[in-house]
Amino acid sequence: MRVRVRLFASYREALGREWLEEDLPTGARVRDLLQRLASRHGLATAPGRALVARRMEYVAAEAPLADGDEIALLPPLSGGCGGAGMGANGGKKYLGSGIMMPDPDGMGTEQ
Repeated sequence: MRVRVRLFASYREALGREWLEEDLPTGARVRDLLQRLASRHGLATAPGRALVARRMEYVAAEAPLADGDEIALLPPLSGGCGGAGMGANGGKKYLGSGIMMPDPDGMGTEQ
């Protein structure tokens, strides 16, 4: 099966491109893709380090992949606004290039 990986921030800078396509065996999981990206491209993608979204939703390393999936790969994030202004998007965060992703831990939802 083939998945398309959209690279963000330092991953994009390291490889000098926005997208990768990877062929994986049927039944592959996110962790298999992360291992492939680490070994083939030298990206620091260990589970728990990289943020991974499949079809615009954050997923864990054990999540299954399907042919044609679009995966967003984000390096670890730090810093930020310290909570000011969070929640204005109904619990969603903007992740560059106009993409809005759900907030994985519920932070930022308005109370």
